[in-house]
Amino acid sequence: MQMGLAIATSRKIDPPAPPDNEEQRRVKVAQTGIVGQDLASQFEIFGDVVRLITSADQVMINILDGENMFTIGGCGVPVDPLMGLPQDMSMCQFALTSPEPFLVPDMSKDDR
Repeated sequence: MQMGLAIATSRKIDPPAPPDNEEQRRVKVAQTGIVGQDLASQFEIFGDVVRLITSADQVMINILDGENMFTIGGCGVPVDPLMGLPQDMSMCQFALTSPEPFLVPDMSKDDR
């Protein structure tokens, strides 16, 4: 599946400081072998579960490799797991700063 991508450049996202375990995290992500694979159908079930719990219209399951973010699964939105977005332009970089789940109730109202 091919998808287009439009990135708004009018707002600069200041990236958070990398977590203390960033190098170890990058190594573990690489070891999964997920990046570069189209495994979206295998991750769709997690999107379905999150959608049921949160009543969200759309769910995206992302993985960050230290340079890019890849949407590896989702629900209610088409995904292209082979298309990366620079990690420093993603909302998901903020999820690395805490072990707590990172939920954004309404992206249109989030200043990040």
